[in-house]
Formats: sequence, C-alpha cells, structure tokens
Amino acid sequence: MSYGDYMEQLTYLLFLKMADERSAPPYNQPSIVPAAYAWPTLLAKDGDELFDHYRHALENEVSAKTYICAAC
Repeated sequence: MSYGDYMEQLTYLLFLKMADERSAPPYNQPSIVPAAYAWPTLLAKDGDELFDHYRHALENEVSAKTYICAAC
C-alpha cells in the first residue's frame, strides 16, 4: 500500500467516525453517509467480512470525496 493510499483510507475512516459522532447527541444532525456504510456497520464486522465491506464501500458505493464535497 502506498503512502497516498494509506492517507486516503485513514481520511475516509476519520470522516466516517466524525459523521457518526455528529449524528449523535448533542449535535443530532442527519448523517450524509448511507446507513449501509456508516461507522456502526464497520464496528459490527471483523476479519474478511470487514475487509470486504470496507473495500466495497471505498470502490463502489461511497466516495469520501463525494461526501466531503457535499458537506461543504
């Protein structure tokens, strides 16, 4: 994994975690991340299932750039 790939994945994970925190009290803001790829879905998986879910989210369904830009 290149440094750029590592930074992209780290940024995406941080974004998911922050979106989750903003949807909880005291903020209670609606999440812009689809529920199927929100932070709690990562916590509910492990091993190969987690890897596959995360890879699918990065490559096919969710783009951190799309959601970050949408939040601007």
